[in-house]
Amino acid sequence: LPLNIPAATGFASRNTNGAVLQSRGLEMDLGADIIRNDKFRWNLSANFSTNKNKVVSLAGVSAYVLEDSFIQNASLIPGQPFGVFLSTDFLKDASGNYILDANGFPQPGTTTEVIGDPNADWRAGLGSTFSYKDFSLFMLFDRVQGNDVFNGTRGSLYAFGTHGDQGNTVIVPAGGLRDVNGNLLAAGTSYQGEIRDFGAGPVALNQAWYRGRGTASTTASYKQFVEDGSATRLRELTLSYTLRTEKLKKKLKLSSINFSVTGRNLVLWTKYTGIDPESNVSGAGLSRGQDWFTNPNTRSFLASILINY
Repeated sequence: LPLNIPAATGFASRNTNGAVLQSRGLEMDLGADIIRNDKFRWNLSANFSTNKNKVVSLAGVSAYVLEDSFIQNASLIPGQPFGVFLSTDFLKDASGNYILDANGFPQPGTTTEVIGDPNADWRAGLGSTFSYKDFSLFMLFDRVQGNDVFNGTRGSLYAFGTHGDQGNTVIVPAGGLRDVNGNLLAAGTSYQGEIRDFGAGPVALNQAWYRGRGTASTTASYKQFVEDGSATRLRELTLSYTLRTEKLKKKLKLSSINFSVTGRNLVLWTKYTGIDPESNVSGAGLSRGQDWFTNPNTRSFLASILINY
């Protein structure tokens, strides 16, 4: 790591093996035939893994921002898991509660803190194969649980005024609502946005909020855009047929021909509000869980013919 050193040395940083990491986990891989006879076979396969890692030390450095990190600062911090998000949240008191202004809105944060962890608590997969004579159907589901994702796409679209949350037409209820600038919106009038209660009663999230504290274009709070990235996927579905005949063996000298069609990334179940919790702005780098106008996984369909001699 290029760790900072005193300027009096004549250099800004020194490349060194300065990180000590600790990683402990468990992996299991199981498989069994549930049913098996001359014509039909049902096989189940499953895997499970969990890993808890921690940065033990950084050669005296208190925090190191990974080079491929984005604005929420995926960092190495002694005592924390690898690549946690080090950034801002709204102003809080000693008990961790938001300090609201006179209009009932949280105030911009002034310090950095750990606001999320992109590391999953556990991962698992479940595969099932059904075979009947020369036909076979394979299904693979996988689950990722407990990983945080920084939804910077949502935070930026708020500033542009083009996110779905801002497409709601809100009718102001009796008594009116105040916006973040203190303006009183009269009962019965309408605006585009949402109603939120931060702890001091309902307030109006309108353009004034989304262009100010409620966007990722400011440093008021990046934590408001950290979401649970837990997800379940139908990762693969394959239907295949194997042709085996005596004519193949005698005339073409072939043992079999296998025909198959496959679909991948077919269905996604998640509470994540972005397009795909697996997307990452820095790609396959050290920093993870950063969604910023990033392409989702592709859904693909394949057809294949396998000729066996």
